[in-house]
Amino acid sequence: MFYDKDLKNLGAEESLLGRGLLDSLSILKIVTFCEESFGIAIPDTEVLPDHFDNIRAIGKLVEKRRAAS
Repeated sequence: MFYDKDLKNLGAEESLLGRGLLDSLSILKIVTFCEESFGIAIPDTEVLPDHFDNIRAIGKLVEKRRAAS
């Protein structure tokens, strides 16, 4: 997904979508990764661009889903 990208200076709040680092397929891959890695379920209603716009937003979503489990 990010193998060919220069991510050295990527900040936690920098837009992954705005930089063209994520598209709809890569968001689904992140959902699967998070579900498998953290033992959570991310419902379709939570798969929104705002929840995947930056690293901090993804972290908040994971924490929210872990708390709900």
